[in-house]
Amino acid sequence: MAHAATIEHLVEELIQTIAQRSLADSPKHKSIKKYMIDAFADPKSLTTNQFEIQSKLSGLEEKFRICNNDELADALRVRLDELPTISGRWTPEILSLLILLSDRPLQNAQVKDLELLKPPPPPALLTWSDMIADDPLDNKDGIWDNVDFAADDSEDDEDILLNVSSTSDPVLDSTIDLDDRKSILESFAVSPDVASLKDIIEAQYWNQASVGAYDQPNRNYDGRGTKITLTETQTVRETASMLLGLPSSIYDKDDKGNYAISGRYEVRHMSRESLSGILHELGEISRRLSLVRDWVIADESIPFLQTLQASLATRLSAIDNAISMMQAHLLDSEKPRSLSLLLLRNEVQTITYPLILFSDIVVTLDLEGKPRLALQTLELLYRKTCELHSIGDVEAAEHVVSVFSDCLNTYLKPVRKWMESGEIIGPAEVSFIEECRQEVPMGSFWDCQYKLAYEASGHLRAPDFLSLAAKRILNIGKSVQFLKKLGMRSTAQTCYSRVEPLDLKRACAVTESHKLSPFSEIFMGALDQWISSMFHSSAAVLRNQLETSCGLYQSIEALQLIYFFRNGALSDHFAEMVFERIDRGKRAWNDSFLLTELVQNIFATSLLIDPERLSVRSVTGSHRDIQNQRRSVKIFENLQVIYTLSWPIANIIKEESMIAYRRVFVLLMQVQRAKQMLERRFPRSTLLLLDKEDGAKFLTFSLRHRLLWFANAVWTYLTEIVLSVSSKTMRLKMENAEDLDEMIFVHRTFILHLQEQCLISKRLAPIHQAVVSMLDLVIVFSDAHARYAVSASFEPNNQSITPVSTKKVPCSRRSLDTGSRSSDESEGEAEVDESYVSITEAPYAERLKKLHETFKQLHSFVTAGLQGVSRAGGEPCWAMLADSLAADFRNKDLELG
Repeated sequence: MAHAATIEHLVEELIQTIAQRSLADSPKHKSIKKYMIDAFADPKSLTTNQFEIQSKLSGLEEKFRICNNDELADALRVRLDELPTISGRWTPEILSLLILLSDRPLQNAQVKDLELLKPPPPPALLTWSDMIADDPLDNKDGIWDNVDFAADDSEDDEDILLNVSSTSDPVLDSTIDLDDRKSILESFAVSPDVASLKDIIEAQYWNQASVGAYDQPNRNYDGRGTKITLTETQTVRETASMLLGLPSSIYDKDDKGNYAISGRYEVRHMSRESLSGILHELGEISRRLSLVRDWVIADESIPFLQTLQASLATRLSAIDNAISMMQAHLLDSEKPRSLSLLLLRNEVQTITYPLILFSDIVVTLDLEGKPRLALQTLELLYRKTCELHSIGDVEAAEHVVSVFSDCLNTYLKPVRKWMESGEIIGPAEVSFIEECRQEVPMGSFWDCQYKLAYEASGHLRAPDFLSLAAKRILNIGKSVQFLKKLGMRSTAQTCYSRVEPLDLKRACAVTESHKLSPFSEIFMGALDQWISSMFHSSAAVLRNQLETSCGLYQSIEALQLIYFFRNGALSDHFAEMVFERIDRGKRAWNDSFLLTELVQNIFATSLLIDPERLSVRSVTGSHRDIQNQRRSVKIFENLQVIYTLSWPIANIIKEESMIAYRRVFVLLMQVQRAKQMLERRFPRSTLLLLDKEDGAKFLTFSLRHRLLWFANAVWTYLTEIVLSVSSKTMRLKMENAEDLDEMIFVHRTFILHLQEQCLISKRLAPIHQAVVSMLDLVIVFSDAHARYAVSASFEPNNQSITPVSTKKVPCSRRSLDTGSRSSDESEGEAEVDESYVSITEAPYAERLKKLHETFKQLHSFVTAGLQGVSRAGGEPCWAMLADSLAADFRNKDLELG
């Protein structure tokens, strides 16, 4: 089906492309389309006759020579001779295409045009002569001289230096010996300035123990508790180094990354408590920055975490640049700037505050073997944004939103690809859409091929803020895949060519003017708008294809015609034929092949039904079983009328729904059988035989009337109140459905509602069983009347019928079953089985009384049950059916005296 649909769609596009609107609107459109489809379906049209192609080319060469164009003929012959050496699998098809595309080659072809097909000449090879001409080997710089490496000695570095320095003065080189050279080298050495070196070492306050090399030892620090005094500028510089992640002398870092203040230093003009408080605050900031530094350089394989790393690294680099600029101002001699610890703390808190917000997030990202934590990263960013927005910190919220937007768009890239082309990409451990690895039937493609991925805990494998939109996102991609399966690949690509990224920054920019709006509401609005732009488009395209190309509503109408008896003429004809086969008592009454042919011939007259999709299945049994089953309407439960739906429609109307359709059909057949028995099994000739004295006549008329009222009430209830109204309501809801999922839900709800109203659901099984028993009572009553009519016809004063044995009694088929044959058929003799017609049973009047009592019990149970479930919050139509059934008992004339 998919292949045929693909060919049909391609042919339609070909006709519209070539003929534009001129042919598409003409009456010949269907005939041309059918001709092209048949041509593609013909196997002969799929292959090219290579011998025919060779004959055409040879004929073309001969034509050139006859028309005195030997030059063109020779060029063609040369290429035909070369063709066998380069031929491939598709050579005949290519040559056939070129012949079809040719336009009067004798007049338009020119041999000189073949020069354009020649490849350009390759560039000339580079030779030594060309290189020497461009750069002569004149050895002006002596680069080609031989070097004597043996004359060098690695132990005489001074000679090397002298040789290098004296290359510009050959006279000096010849007059200075080795000792003079050494003395010259010593003349360049500078004697150390002890005072200057001492100043440098003193500046190294972190290494005060080395001062004793040039002065008295322990001048400032005795190693036993004496504090080293620092200036505030020195402390600021050390703190800046710590903030940049560099080693610092006044801070000690433990294994956990915490910074502690070294107790060997103190700052002039600051108390120990003030210094410790400020440095502890700066140390905590540096610890949080270190957490971010360590995480951004870690290896991550999940794309949106890599985006988070890049975003944080960019912001971390900006902070480092700002701190470096502070250090540069301290070292600038032209524009010196004093920077206190308090000022440093305030500025650092300001520039690092947005990044500090992420330290609590990255500290939890130990993601090895824990993909769920990766998704929690997005959730933490989302919650952090909501928190900052709720407290009115707009500036910090903007920073977090920027990072969250970048990470979210990276995470949504596979989602965008899914919505564009229906393809699943990206890491499977963080994707909330998964494809079934097993082969899925086409009738279950929509529900089973692609599903939402859940973890072992039952949690959706997606951030919490996407849980509500995940189903809609899934349906968009499934719609694309469904269209591809329908052969509408070009339509799918046209409709879903590009999905724009979610512009979260622009959506959240409104928060400044709407500060009272929660961020969650703003975000969900932007996300819903982003998804809806694609969702409504995909749903509309797919729904249009199902309605037009797949015949959705035509299939629904067909099901209602077959299973709901909407066309009374066709359904009654089929039912009458089945009833006649049952009445004949033949074992092959339910032969599947014969019944399939029968139902196909009957419903072939309907334009909505494809008879080839109709079939009948039945459960066969022995002859004795058939004789027993024909006395009950339950015999129709073994009869299944099957209408096979196309796979696109089967994705909406599930197999369990088809079971419900067949159960409704069985119930209608049972009621129809009861009506047929009551309306056509009581001819006037048999009613005249009833005895007035024993009350048989009154009981017969009374029971027949009540059973006929019951059957008609149930039939009217099913066909007019339930099936007709429910089908129209379902059709309206189906037309207004938003997507395929909603269409499936509407039809499933319709089926569940239908089962309740038709009394075939599990919870109404007792009432349904009572209704079936009441219909069985009709057959028992009809059989009893037939027995009475046969026995009465063999009385001595009745000379119209010849007595026969009690084993097999031939009787008029027309007298017992006027409904099984038409009035113009001959009155043949039918054999009545002893078990079916017995003249030795209880008197007819007594049997009628028992049947009447059974009827009253079943009738009371059905009406009371319907009224009870209706009052308990059930369907209002149940009360209507109960009132309709109870109305017959208001007629006192039919009560037994």
